[in-house]
Amino acid sequence: MKHKQHIEGLVAERLRTRPAEEWLAALEAARVPCGRINNFAQALYDAQVRHRNMFVPVPHPLGGSARAPGNPLKFSADDDESYAPPPLLAAHTRTVFQEWTTVPDARVAAAIAAGALQATPE
Repeated sequence: MKHKQHIEGLVAERLRTRPAEEWLAALEAARVPCGRINNFAQALYDAQVRHRNMFVPVPHPLGGSARAPGNPLKFSADDDESYAPPPLLAAHTRTVFQEWTTVPDARVAAAIAAGALQATPE
């Protein structure tokens, strides 16, 4: 531990002399457990991530689409993966109050009318 910083500096200096792919190939050939540390973009476009549909296009209700995380659980008996877009702001205000609270519908309606709550038209 006394020379850890110095040793890490020497290793980092040596690793910069060749591309990561060459180091990975050499280490794998020597049966050294290793793997690339990806940045975010590399992780998103990794072949295995694409193959497993880990990021999927989801249609946006106002047009176009956006990429969203796919389901990490994959089942061989059910390969149907369908995705819905997230709700727009205030799309479920009334439903949330009805199903999750004891606030009377009239009070929720009054709060919406007063502008204290946002809700989409029914």
